[in-house]
Amino acid sequence: MKRSELRSRQCWRGGTGLAAQSGRLGDSAMVSSLLLVATIAMRNGQLPTAEELHSQIDENGPKQTLLALYNDHAQWTPFLDRIAYASLPWLEVANRLLTASDAGAANELEFALGDALNKNAERVLRTIDDIDFACGLFSLAGNCDDLTHAFTQREAAVRAIEVPSLQKKRVECLAVIVELRKDTLEYNKCR
Repeated sequence: MKRSELRSRQCWRGGTGLAAQSGRLGDSAMVSSLLLVATIAMRNGQLPTAEELHSQIDENGPKQTLLALYNDHAQWTPFLDRIAYASLPWLEVANRLLTASDAGAANELEFALGDALNKNAERVLRTIDDIDFACGLFSLAGNCDDLTHAFTQREAAVRAIEVPSLQKKRVECLAVIVELRKDTLEYNKCR
């Protein structure tokens, strides 16, 4: 089974995400998570800066920081938006948090990275270490023409990268996109 398929199936199973796992954390981890959530919430609904999130990752670890963001919708949605805009500081935060992401958070991060890839493929491939995360997830449902157009757009963005140091990642990313295109179009019974 392909890694992207596994993640998608885990997401749809439900109950395996960070929110579900928070109930299984030990007492000290739970207290740490609650303190981190409270720290983020004290910003009166404003998302911490990328620099503040780097500090929180350094202090509390990527899993606790991701848990605090993911469990606060007022923080999570703007966080994903900043990643989707391909803003370098936010891509750097995403890269650090990807190591701790689970099915639900991973899928949402991958969707945001996919949007970022369309906007600035060079920056995404330069910043994100895991090619599967950077290039892999795509909505499995949709109109065949829209899906084909979206894959063509994403592929073109990656093909346009000319930086010599990124050519290996470019080739790997294109391979992921081509495989995903084939699987997605087949899944949707597109010709």
